[in-house]
Amino acid sequence: MSQENVEIVIHGFSLYNSGDREAVLDLYDANIEWRDLDHAPDVPERFVGIEGLRELVATWDAAFDDLRRAEVYELEGGKIVRVTIYPDRSAALEVMGRAE
Repeated sequence: MSQENVEIVIHGFSLYNSGDREAVLDLYDANIEWRDLDHAPDVPERFVGIEGLRELVATWDAAFDDLRRAEVYELEGGKIVRVTIYPDRSAALEVMGRAE
């Protein structure tokens, strides 16, 4: 991942932690694909598009005080186009070919 893409993801975390959800959504491509491989039974594994992501974030905000999992981000043209969530860091690193 390029340094520029790393900075975009870090900026997104900063915005999210400050509570500026709409600014976070501006970092995502309109057709974002969000896959959660560690999802709750009552939550879909896959969300597509900004509205789907907005719905997911609202669900998380209502349910969790602190949520920690391993997320892998893919960017194109300076926008986040795909996020895949893994149950732990080692699973995410293995998929990326960087096993611990």
